[in-house]
Amino acid sequence: MNKIRDFFYNTVEYIKEHFIRFIIIILLFFTLCICFTFLPRETIMQDGNMVQQHILLYNITFQNWFSCISIISLIITAIWAVYQFDKSVSRKQQEKGAEISKIVAQDLLHKCTILGNVILASELNSVFNFDTMKPQTFKYFDKNELSTLLNQKDEDLVKVKSIINSSEIQQIYFRYLELNVSKKSYDDVAQKTYSDEDATKLFILGNTTMPFKFVNLVSDVLNNLEYISMYIASQSAGSKYIYQSLHQFFISTIKLLAPIICLQNKDCSDKYYTNTIYVYNYWCLIRQKDLKKEKKNKEKSNKILNPKIKTV
Repeated sequence: MNKIRDFFYNTVEYIKEHFIRFIIIILLFFTLCICFTFLPRETIMQDGNMVQQHILLYNITFQNWFSCISIISLIITAIWAVYQFDKSVSRKQQEKGAEISKIVAQDLLHKCTILGNVILASELNSVFNFDTMKPQTFKYFDKNELSTLLNQKDEDLVKVKSIINSSEIQQIYFRYLELNVSKKSYDDVAQKTYSDEDATKLFILGNTTMPFKFVNLVSDVLNNLEYISMYIASQSAGSKYIYQSLHQFFISTIKLLAPIICLQNKDCSDKYYTNTIYVYNYWCLIRQKDLKKEKKNKEKSNKILNPKIKTV
């Protein structure tokens, strides 16, 4: 009995609190009923007997109105579902893009900085002159492309490979590791030669995650870039969310590593780092379009700021 009494009490209290709403709903209901009584009707007779009667609104039966509303609702629902799907995919791409940016900021950017400095200070820079090389110089990233760039000289290919595995580039690597954990300049260590024991002492502070050998650093960086590129190429991480923050670092790093990638790819059919190559070419294309757009905008600005003076 107590439960029944509480139920009625709560119901009455709810009606009191929302009395105006109930009045509006009741008035709306009666208004619709009155409107329906004045609407025209279509009567279907058969053998003198009324078989069906349809209420008309603008000469269209309610049944047809409901059919049209159902179709429109279905279309709106489909559009809304597509919108929600795109929104979900976009959110996941943003999250993955943020994760990739975090990976780059935590470790990869530091490794790429050391890697780039070593390559630019090595004999590889004198062979390829990276400062003047355009990013579009490499496209296919295979041995044939590298041979064409070096004028088909096999001895140059051998030279490139020997430089990468040389003790000299390893010593340059150790010098930059020392610069990273000291206040010295490169001139202070330019002629320094490190034994294995001396080199081991360099792996402290910011160098704890660095590999001992330079060739291992190259492999580490390439594998991490391929991991990142796999998500970008598959659209798991939207390119538009990370291009602006990563394209300069990515393009400059791959341009320096291009000869090393080419040496590993003997032909087009069996390539390493295919996702990295795809993203590099795609981002280079975007970069070219942005540069052209920027050039046009500068030309327009110059015309506005420096109009031609008409001479009489």
